[in-house]
Amino acid sequence: MAAAGLVMLVVHGSSLPTVGSIAFIAKEKATITVDRDKLSEARAMLGAPSASAAIDVALTELIRRHRLRHDLKAYVGIPPTVEDADLASVPPDWGDLADDTDWDLEWPEER
Repeated sequence: MAAAGLVMLVVHGSSLPTVGSIAFIAKEKATITVDRDKLSEARAMLGAPSASAAIDVALTELIRRHRLRHDLKAYVGIPPTVEDADLASVPPDWGDLADDTDWDLEWPEER
C-alpha cells in the first residue's frame, strides 16, 4: 500500500512510485532537455500524470537495476562451496509428489 501522498504505478507486475520512493522527500528542481517522443512514450507506458513523474520512475528503475547488477557481480564473484556444488548435482526426488489426487477434479478449470 502506498504511503499518504505517494502515487504508485504498476508496471509489469511491479509497483513503482511516481513521485519518489519516500513520501515528502526533498526534491530538487531541474531544467532538462529530453526527447519529446521518448517522454511521451514513457508517460503513456507508465500512465504517468506528468513528465516529472515519468522521469522519477525512470531514475528509480535505473538506480534499482544498477544496484541489482552490482549485487549480482558480488554474488558471482564468490565461488560455490563444495557442499553447494554437491547439492546442485543431486537430482530431486520427485517421488514425494506422486499420489492419487485427481487435481483436475480438485481444481477444475473455468471455461
